[in-house]
Amino acid sequence: MLGFWGLTVFPEKTYSQVVENSFKLSMAALDEETKPGRSSIRVTVDKKTFILCSLTPGNVEQQTLDLVFTEGEEITFSVSGDNSVHLSGNYLPDDEGMDFDSDEEDMYGDEDDEDMDEDEEDEEEDDEEENVIVTKGAKRVA
Repeated sequence: MLGFWGLTVFPEKTYSQVVENSFKLSMAALDEETKPGRSSIRVTVDKKTFILCSLTPGNVEQQTLDLVFTEGEEITFSVSGDNSVHLSGNYLPDDEGMDFDSDEEDMYGDEDDEDMDEDEEDEEEDDEEENVIVTKGAKRVA
């Protein structure tokens, strides 16, 4: 499924759902009519709450985001402060269409398969190194 995803989060309200179709959250913006003071948009996932961003009229009125929520996740959005926040993004395509079909697999010979296996191993090692985050004094929440 492709298309626009959006939600307006009003102060002192919570919006909970089990994600039916995966989507990417890419923008948080204050409503056109604002009151003074900071408003923070929060998300709760797996019973853990995180502040996505804080918006202040006349200063920071919108913030780009790059978050993906996947099918089956239980999520809750809320806002602290006196302003409504508009969240927007887009639905993500199903992964099924991303697989190679048998014709594309036939394009590679046995030698190419061995080369691809070595390349994939190198990429996996690179990915493992990229996924390591080194921090000092940080405490992991699990």
